[in-house]
Amino acid sequence: MSTLSKPLRLRRGPKRITSVGAAERRAGYAVLCVLLAVLAYALTKQSQFNPAVVAALREGPADAKKTSGQPASELTPALDALPGVAALAGAETFGPDTLSDKIDGKAELYLSSGFKEMVWRPLAPAGGDKARFDVYVYDMASPDSAFAVFSGQRRSGAAASGLTENAYSTGNALFFTVGARYLEIVADSDEAAVKNLLEPLGAALLAKLSPSPGEGAGRETQSSPASLFPAQGMTPGSLRLAMADAFGLEGFGNVYTADYALGGAEATGFAAILPDEAQARTWKQNYLAFLLANGYGEITAQDLPEGAQALESNGVFEVLLKQGRLFYGIHEATSLQAAVALAATFEKQAREKMR
Repeated sequence: MSTLSKPLRLRRGPKRITSVGAAERRAGYAVLCVLLAVLAYALTKQSQFNPAVVAALREGPADAKKTSGQPASELTPALDALPGVAALAGAETFGPDTLSDKIDGKAELYLSSGFKEMVWRPLAPAGGDKARFDVYVYDMASPDSAFAVFSGQRRSGAAASGLTENAYSTGNALFFTVGARYLEIVADSDEAAVKNLLEPLGAALLAKLSPSPGEGAGRETQSSPASLFPAQGMTPGSLRLAMADAFGLEGFGNVYTADYALGGAEATGFAAILPDEAQARTWKQNYLAFLLANGYGEITAQDLPEGAQALESNGVFEVLLKQGRLFYGIHEATSLQAAVALAATFEKQAREKMR
């Protein structure tokens, strides 16, 4: 026969209280005194300001000085204490790996042109106006790199600015280069009071970022082909620099171009100075082969400069020339007469300046 466990019976009635000895009372008093001392110390420290903690709270977390792991830039101080404006937030720095996070869809132009880093900071008029300025400072590999992105981003119909040699403005923005830096100041309003702050703000940044003597402006230097372009017929503001793959030809870089309007016809002039004459010859041959592979055929034309080659495809004309280490010519002219005339002027100017 199995034995069943009996239910636990609880004793009902008053609990028996055991008396506490003198030693236990003394130990309890000691613990209580320690707890009171700890509490008093904590309350005292809480009432005192710790400058390090206050500074940390004002600065925010350490990561606030970085963007996606990019260290704070040496350019950041240039965006401090600018006249007439106050900062809305701290400056943020973007590198090659994070640039697309800020300017999605446009990063490739910068990355292919020698981009190093970009610093961005939002500003507002100091007088309490609700307008906002976004300032972008792009640090590029060279003045030519800065001019490449400046010219590649140029807005059509923009007005030239006298701030620097490479500067223009739109209804709500100012764009310019200084040394190896390209800057954009973009306002969220085109009201007169806001527009009137663009040039002074640009001038203040220019003063802080001006290149050291000899750094160059990134345009018409003695070694630059930009000065070789004929001025007559050139469309204002059309001078550009392609750092890579000009006209779709892979590897064809550091090519200046400018648009022309000549007697109702249109054309683009181009020029690239190569390291030596052999490379200039090679690129002329490569571009010729590229055109032939894309449906162009060689043609003869009167009054072409000596050594020039002319090509045509569906009423569009190309002229290729070489002088020393300079490879230059006419691209996509809409008439043969305009192509030949521009090539002749181009050749004369190049011959004079490349001596």
